[in-house]
Amino acid sequence: MKKPSTKTLKIVLLLVFFVGIFIVLYTFLYNGIKIERFGLAGTQIKGFYLRLDKKLILEIESLNLNKIKTTHSSESLDIKTQILYAKNFHFILQYFQKINIQQIGFQDYQANLYYDGDNFTLNLPEVYAKINLQENASKVLIRIQDLYMKSYGIYYQGSGVYDLRRQNVQMEGKLSFVHRKHYYPYMRLDLQVQSNLRNLTIKGSSDTFVDIKFLRTLLPKFEINW
Repeated sequence: MKKPSTKTLKIVLLLVFFVGIFIVLYTFLYNGIKIERFGLAGTQIKGFYLRLDKKLILEIESLNLNKIKTTHSSESLDIKTQILYAKNFHFILQYFQKINIQQIGFQDYQANLYYDGDNFTLNLPEVYAKINLQENASKVLIRIQDLYMKSYGIYYQGSGVYDLRRQNVQMEGKLSFVHRKHYYPYMRLDLQVQSNLRNLTIKGSSDTFVDIKFLRTLLPKFEINW
């Protein structure tokens, strides 16, 4: 009987090793990985929980970003870099079924973030947004389901495309000025927006104003001295 060669044994052992690692990793993810607190790349993470269902489910109690140093570099505006970031971001998201970060702290801002596999929901003290982003070649397809600027009573819904190669943004949607307590609209605008990140062009039309009270929160305060 012919004995297996040393090369064959090495290949078999390597396959067994990788299969074993995969089984252990799958078991950990299936049962869920919980970490009470840890730091990573300048961030402080509390209440970390990761498990595997149909895809990965990530839950974080709090994410503190105050120790991250921000830098400004011309490379951040490079087209190839932006395309690479968009593709990598979209690629990573394909593995997640849900992301829920209950509290995000950055400087003076507190926010929470939720991703349900299709939509991002971001809640800041002054802004609430629910957005769907899809990467397609060198373009990012944008669908804004809800965008509400709380202090000004400005509500927007629309969709558009960000062309990474041409550095061009096109958006179409409806903007409303609403009562901040009862949320009924003072007026609505149909808007078309185009920008090359240097110049901004806005075209729009409005319906009839119910009243002009909404201007109080938009216009600067001034006093008249007689």
